[in-house]
Amino acid sequence: MGSIPTPGTDIMEDTARLIIIFLFIGLIVVAVVFFGILVLAPFGGKGLFSGTHPTSTVVYINNGVPAPTSSAVYSTSGLPFTSPQSTGVYSSSGGSGPLPTVEGGTRQAITSQIPTPSADATNVPSNVAVPTSVQQTGAIAERSFIITGTGGKFSPNTIVVNQGDVVNLTLVAADAAYNIFFPDFGVTITAKKGQTVSAQFQPANYGQYKFYCKDVCSGSPEGTLVVNQ
Repeated sequence: MGSIPTPGTDIMEDTARLIIIFLFIGLIVVAVVFFGILVLAPFGGKGLFSGTHPTSTVVYINNGVPAPTSSAVYSTSGLPFTSPQSTGVYSSSGGSGPLPTVEGGTRQAITSQIPTPSADATNVPSNVAVPTSVQQTGAIAERSFIITGTGGKFSPNTIVVNQGDVVNLTLVAADAAYNIFFPDFGVTITAKKGQTVSAQFQPANYGQYKFYCKDVCSGSPEGTLVVNQ
């Protein structure tokens, strides 16, 4: 005679089979989801594996040491210097009134029409800085200037560039401590007596800006940056 099945054995076997089936289906679902994430995430732009990258303020300061050679030049926004983009927000008309600027800024319409001097310019006013070098790359030029702090003044005290140019500015503190502060660009160059300090920045919008010595100067030296269109 055949054996009589133990009550409940079939139920346990069926339950085990169901558990195995559900586990198998679960593994398939997990595999499909994982595969989909790996394949589709690179195309999602702002998907699971994308994110925002922090930017940093980069201003190269040189205490009498030559700047390192680099194929990329960075602005104070932390982004590579680029050709100026016209948004149509600003107008060259409007006389000598204020132009849109940052809080605490000094941006004005240009009141003194001064041509942007070349590196070998000779017929320029004595207060206008002649660039020590001009390196043109497409629509952008890198212009280098030397400003000397002496006798409680900046000499020369006027810098003229074109919109979007990269300004490589060197401050020489001849007889005391000086600094040059550009409130519109958040750039400060500070040099102790006898020091030579450099920084780079990029004034992207045309206009006339003020720079001055902040905190460290006994006098009140100031100057003007003219950014031509």
